Amino acid sequence: DKEDGNLKWNFKKGRPRVLKYIGYPGNYGMIPRTLLSKESVGDGDPLDIIFLGPPLKRGEVASAKLIEVLKLLDKGDQDDKLIALQFNSPLKKSDSIEELDERFPGITQILELWFTNYKGNGEMKSDGFGDPEEAERIFNEASEQFEKAVSQK
Repeated sequence: DKEDGNLKWNFKKGRPRVLKYIGYPGNYGMIPRTLLSKESVGDGDPLDIIFLGPPLKRGEVASAKLIEVLKLLDKGDQDDKLIALQFNSPLKKSDSIEELDERFPGITQILELWFTNYKGNGEMKSDGFGDPEEAERIFNEASEQFEKAVSQK
């Protein structure tokens, strides 16, 4: 929720939003109390994250190791996806996208292909992957943007 930073179901035309595409390539969600604000060329939504590892229950809060960011544009707005490895995942020994690809060939291509196509019609464009430092910077900026938005109300 953009107002309080908590996890809530998205609704579209009065109904819970459900994707009409193949299943997510991991556990996809948002990071509470973050915001990619429109003022900073974001999409106005909380920061998205994909957890790679065993399935999580809908709404479950989890912790993981942040390794990269998939830099995406949604109709020109920043819509980055942080990529994290769950601590109980066989992938957890990887520290970078390169290492992940070396140990599990094709995984990053799957993520990039999925996220650039799930909305259809060429709405999503990839600007490649950013390293862990860039992922951390984006996370910190999104946290600051949320706090700024809340303090202005």
